Amino acid sequence: MYVTVRGKRRRLDYVRMVKDDGRCEPNGDMQVRSSLKGKARLEAEVHELMHACHWDLAEEAIDETAQTLTEALWKIGYRMP
Repeated sequence: MYVTVRGKRRRLDYVRMVKDDGRCEPNGDMQVRSSLKGKARLEAEVHELMHACHWDLAEEAIDETAQTLTEALWKIGYRMP
């Protein structure tokens, strides 16, 4: 699927991954582990989207912000249909 990130079209794929929950390429294309469900999937999606938005941020900042956003979205009821 494609998503728009900061005005640019980026590819977001759900793929079989063994080690990581996701990754973002330098060109902004993202992959998320297809076996993730629920809150873990949401956090991986938010995490990789943040990398695509702000490639320059440190991993620690991405982790902390993705966790915070995931907790807030989950608390207000965000769920995949």
